[in-house]
Amino acid sequence: MALRKELGELVAHSIISTQTAQDIERYYAAKQQPANGNLLLTIFGIVGSALVGLGIILIFAHNWDDFTKPVKTGLAFLPLLLAQGLAAFCILKKKSTAWKESAATLLFFAVGASIALVAQIYNLPGNLPAFICTWALLCLPLVYVLQSQMSVILTLIFATWYAGQFSFSHSQTPWMYLVFIAALLPLYLNRLKLEPNSNFVTVMGWLLPVSAGLALTGFLQEAGLSTLLLYMALCCLSYNISNLPVFAKNHRAATGYRACGLLGMVIILVISSFHGAWQIGLYIGIARDNDLYVCSILLISAISCAVIIYRQTRAASIYMLMTLLFPALFYTVLLSDILPAIAANLLLLATSILTIKRGIDRVDFKVLNFGLLLIALQVSCRFFDLDMSFALRGLMFLAVGAGFFTANYALAKKKKNNTLIPQPHEN
Repeated sequence: MALRKELGELVAHSIISTQTAQDIERYYAAKQQPANGNLLLTIFGIVGSALVGLGIILIFAHNWDDFTKPVKTGLAFLPLLLAQGLAAFCILKKKSTAWKESAATLLFFAVGASIALVAQIYNLPGNLPAFICTWALLCLPLVYVLQSQMSVILTLIFATWYAGQFSFSHSQTPWMYLVFIAALLPLYLNRLKLEPNSNFVTVMGWLLPVSAGLALTGFLQEAGLSTLLLYMALCCLSYNISNLPVFAKNHRAATGYRACGLLGMVIILVISSFHGAWQIGLYIGIARDNDLYVCSILLISAISCAVIIYRQTRAASIYMLMTLLFPALFYTVLLSDILPAIAANLLLLATSILTIKRGIDRVDFKVLNFGLLLIALQVSCRFFDLDMSFALRGLMFLAVGAGFFTANYALAKKKKNNTLIPQPHEN
């Protein structure tokens, strides 16, 4: 109603024409329509396409042995041809997003089914990584031809699966994974720019760091001590990406990067706080040439992001500085295997205290309790590797529990007092 009133005034003062006012009103009316219907239609279309594809495969499988080889070949290509026809229909008729997503999903699985069936009919040699890579590579054009978000997600999942097949391999490195990521990034960045609060951007904010974490094992030569440094570099990069200026007004899009980065940092610090982790790691080995190469790229990327953030905000959190602090901690192992464990405990304690302080300053219960949880986690870990009496251990847990109650009570009181203070207002 407010928009109609404003448009009426603009028309009355001859600022815009009546036709322009009607076009603006129709535009905002269409924009305000709930997207849930379209989203549900898209989801059901994708699920339906997947079920149809599986149903066709199962029908063929039931009578497969009764068919001749030419018939089998024709049936192997039939789902692919039908799915391509549906995709072409969606493009030529400019169908809705739900149609395109359904066609892309059906075609994606039809490609995999056709490859597998032809290979089985003619006994073609191959291996699982090559099959996955070929499948994802053939479906990659769907991302841009149909502008399919589901194709992006499926290709990312299959690329991660492909890279995981080379985990801690001494002979091969899954470089094609980087090709898939480079091919998918333009569409993701375009959506981030045009639709920063869309579900697709939010989901990709979770999938990309998780995919990178799972795929990283394919670039490692073996599970040596350098794994800690590599994963810390990746977690620092993920956290620093979440604080880049592009996410300044799109916090929802950065949630996945920040959560994965913070969780990964905490896990690695906790593992590093155990002396045994460094002893076992030294026994296996510190690093190999390929591991150092990958680690250098990740660290340089993380430091570059940190510099950009600092230049924009002139502020550096303990998590952002972890990009520099943990590598310095890591290389103290060259002097003694006890030094990095001590340094990791001190760094974890400093991180906990600074997080608690930040929560108190911001009157934020989530940040406060996250810091308290870090202290509780550290105390729990020391329960297992320190020689203390049960009485002392009990006192430590009592102190942590009392700290939880006292800190939350004090913050609640501070928040209540702040709300009671009259706020200045303009006359």
